Amino acid sequence: MPHFFIKSIKVAVLLMLPLFYGSTLHNSATETLNSNEGAYLLKTKGEKEINLQGVVTFDSSIEVGIHGEKYAILKLNLSDTKSINGHSFGFLISRPILSAKLIGIGDYKITSNINGFLDYFEGVFGFANVNAFGETPYFAKSGSISIDNIEQSRIKGYLNIAFENSNGEVMSVSGKFDAARK
Repeated sequence: MPHFFIKSIKVAVLLMLPLFYGSTLHNSATETLNSNEGAYLLKTKGEKEINLQGVVTFDSSIEVGIHGEKYAILKLNLSDTKSINGHSFGFLISRPILSAKLIGIGDYKITSNINGFLDYFEGVFGFANVNAFGETPYFAKSGSISIDNIEQSRIKGYLNIAFENSNGEVMSVSGKFDAARK
């Protein structure tokens, strides 16, 4: 009888252990996104699956194109702070200002037909440098950035983007961000 009781306790502890581990992991991820300096949690898919986290900041401005049209610009800069996996991402969201509408809550799609930065464009341009995937930079090919909440000093959202490098290698990245104004 004591053997049955001891085995039952062991099984119960082993079954409950993943619940405690999972809840601790979730809490630390939530705390990271609630950071005052801005934070992100991303996951890569492709040749390797890696969890990425770090600091994210944003800056916004209004720029004038070569033909006099005004554009709202939002820049997102993501970089790791611990250099464990060595990575950085940059995104530029641009849209013409029509009837005083700036960049706000909504989905912004990757623009694949950017001919240069001498004139502005409508959409999203992005790049990624992830050391685990090699030294060749990746450029956004498809996907979108969704902004769920925007305030004067914070922007929260989600991104789901496919990147490709000059060798044709593909990397997908998705996850949440909570950016602080630079």
